[in-house]
Amino acid sequence: MWGRAARHYDKAEQYSKALKLYISEGETLIPTMIEMVARVKLDALTHELVDYLMGETDNVPKEP
Repeated sequence: MWGRAARHYDKAEQYSKALKLYISEGETLIPTMIEMVARVKLDALTHELVDYLMGETDNVPKEP
């Protein structure tokens, strides 16, 4: 459910909100998160995604 909302925010160029919603959806959307962050090239989004992948936000490191 959050993934669909995130796609709409992504298309509306509200990338920070989109990333937060992608993260809420979970690990299944990691490739989509990486693609969006690589496309927009914003340092804040990159750091937020790296923190999520390293487990800083939920204390659960993601599988590489």
